Amino acid sequence: MLSKRIKKLSDLVSPDRLRVFDLCCDHGKIGLACADRIAEVFLIDQVPTIIEKLKATDIPCNVHSLCADASNYQFESKPRDCFIIAGIGGHLATKILANILATGLEGIEIILSPHSHHEVVWEYLERKSVKGISFDRFFDQGKNYEVIKLTVDYTKNFDSLKFLKKWEPLQTEDDFLYKQIDYFTLKSKYEPDQYKWLSFYQARLSYLKSF
Repeated sequence: MLSKRIKKLSDLVSPDRLRVFDLCCDHGKIGLACADRIAEVFLIDQVPTIIEKLKATDIPCNVHSLCADASNYQFESKPRDCFIIAGIGGHLATKILANILATGLEGIEIILSPHSHHEVVWEYLERKSVKGISFDRFFDQGKNYEVIKLTVDYTKNFDSLKFLKKWEPLQTEDDFLYKQIDYFTLKSKYEPDQYKWLSFYQARLSYLKSF
């Protein structure tokens, strides 16, 4: 049975996608959950033992396992590709995202769900040529997750707070925001440059509470 997180991420892949890239795939469960409805799935991780283990399992013939660093791998992207970046920190996620966006191909779908340093991802996305499709925040197995679905669109300039104001009122769990505010309240006392993130999360919570 799929976990709540795996199911949410795999379900976000649009039905018109022809290829899915599960990046830093670890166990490969997200990509494998898409294999029965997507023509080709690529499980990519830079740890050789992970890929060796995946290749040794009985995976569907349309699933390919590759040992590569997703932050500098040369993707031959196509407009109906979907890239899933999940289960890693925000700093690495932005490096991988930058590599994908460097292809300059409109129509690419991106599903982002870092497990830490979410604010780094929000900052990176600011003014990038992407269109926000959906946002979700949920709690699963003792952890809080945020999931952002995007598509590359050169007619758009992403605005984090504007995007969140559209989607945040739909969320019912605000414990994550309180925790982030507590964290950055303490951190900004010793690192003044972190105050911007305290303000960022306070603005999100304030807007959410206005509904």
